[in-house]
Amino acid sequence: LDSGKPAPFEKRKAYVEEVTKDNQIAFPVGMVVCKGKNHLEEKLKEVLKGGGEGLMLRKPKSKYVGSRSTTLLKVKPVIDEEAKVVGYEDGKGKYQGMVGALALKTPDGRTFKCGSGLLDSDRADPPPIGTVVTYRYTELDGGFPRFP
Repeated sequence: LDSGKPAPFEKRKAYVEEVTKDNQIAFPVGMVVCKGKNHLEEKLKEVLKGGGEGLMLRKPKSKYVGSRSTTLLKVKPVIDEEAKVVGYEDGKGKYQGMVGALALKTPDGRTFKCGSGLLDSDRADPPPIGTVVTYRYTELDGGFPRFP
């Protein structure tokens, strides 16, 4: 929840705290000023241990933006794994005539498509079938990488 007001973050935070102070349903979450990379890593471990998926970093004094921005960043762990290219999915739209996604197979036999993160040069000249590639993802969903 953000107030949506065109004010610096600290003023918006104070506003949300004020309007939710007697509310039993909506309330502000705790916030901590990040003191550096080590502090960030410690807090991320705490959140993950408690079942959370990551942290949100807000630039101090930032204005409200009603879309993705560089003033509010998500920090989540990323996992690297390898899989074999077993096929291709045709590209659509601006990728028509190129590879839209790689069909990958993990060493334990799971197969899935991976298209995000491919460069245009990868799409025009994809790795040959049988090549082992490294992919990244943030979590598993039904046993398969989410957003590989």
